[in-house]
Amino acid sequence: MSIGDIKEITVDISEENDIIRCSVELIPRGRHCAKKLRVETNDVVDFLNQKGYSILIPSGSTKRIYNYRPDAPTKGAWTFQRSLPLSVGSEKIIEDPDAPSPRKKRTYKKRTTKPKTAKE
Repeated sequence: MSIGDIKEITVDISEENDIIRCSVELIPRGRHCAKKLRVETNDVVDFLNQKGYSILIPSGSTKRIYNYRPDAPTKGAWTFQRSLPLSVGSEKIIEDPDAPSPRKKRTYKKRTTKPKTAKE
């Protein structure tokens, strides 16, 4: 289920510099909407990725809105920070020459036992 495919969900996206604000509103469950709907932060990130916004870092805690409880909020606003991708090769990783190398796992030889012969 995608947020954009359902007509009971209203989405408003605004963008300023590298900050993206997405407000979502659900129609309360009742005579006009028989579906149970729940929208979480992951659903909003997936929706924004489908719209062309990529590499989003949510600012704030995880939010959840749903329409099947009368006391639950049916409106929510999410704020995301757009992160710029690192170009390949722009940042070199320098290894410390004095750092100890990881230990090799010791291998053991299988022990074989010689069959005992009965002396007569």
